[in-house]
Amino acid sequence: MSEIKELEHIGTIKESGIYTVEVKLIEVANGKERYDIRKHVSGEHGYQGISLETEAAKNLFLVLGKEFGYLPEDATIEKLEQQKGKVKSEFSLSSEQIKQIKVSDVSIAPKDFIKAVNDVIDRKHMKSLSVTRLSNWLVSQGYLKEEKRPATINRTVRLLSDRSSEIGITHKVVVDTSTGEVIQNDILFSAQAQRFILDHISEII
Repeated sequence: MSEIKELEHIGTIKESGIYTVEVKLIEVANGKERYDIRKHVSGEHGYQGISLETEAAKNLFLVLGKEFGYLPEDATIEKLEQQKGKVKSEFSLSSEQIKQIKVSDVSIAPKDFIKAVNDVIDRKHMKSLSVTRLSNWLVSQGYLKEEKRPATINRTVRLLSDRSSEIGITHKVVVDTSTGEVIQNDILFSAQAQRFILDHISEII
C-alpha cells in the first residue's frame, strides 16, 4: 500500500486499554486530503476504519447531528456554512494566556499538554494547536526523531533523539506481558519540557 502522510491529529473518540479510535487528517497518494477514522493499537498500528473526502465527512457530521438531536431535521451543509460566520483565526497566544497555562509537576503525554494550551483560547473563533504541529517543530529542532513503521497505513512515529533529555522529554515503555515485546513507547513531557515549549511557543506557531 502506498504511503499515507498524516497532516493533523484531530482527536480521539474512544480509548480502551491499548486500543484507541483516532480521527486524523491525512494525505493520500494523489495529494488529496481525507478524514481518517481508524482503530489504532498503542498509537502505532492502524487497523480497520474509513477515510472520507471532505464532503462525505461533512455529510456524516450532518447525519449524526440530526440523529442525536444536535441539529434540526431541516439542517443542510449550506445553512451550517452560512451560520458558521467568518473563518477561524490562526492559533496564537498572548503573554497573559501563556501565564494561565498550568504546567504539570508530573510528566504528561503531549496530547494532555496540548489540551492545557488549547483550554486558554477561544476555540469558537481560533484554530487549536495540534500535537502534530508541535511534534513537527520538535523534530525540526532535533528534540525528537522520526522513524517509519510499516502498518496497515504506513506511518511515521516520533521517538526520543539524542537531544530529548536536554529539554526534559522522556518516554514510558509498555511491554506485552505475554510476549515480552515492546508494544508502546510513549513520549512524555516533564515540567521542564512544558516550560521550554511555552518559552518557544512563538517559534512553534
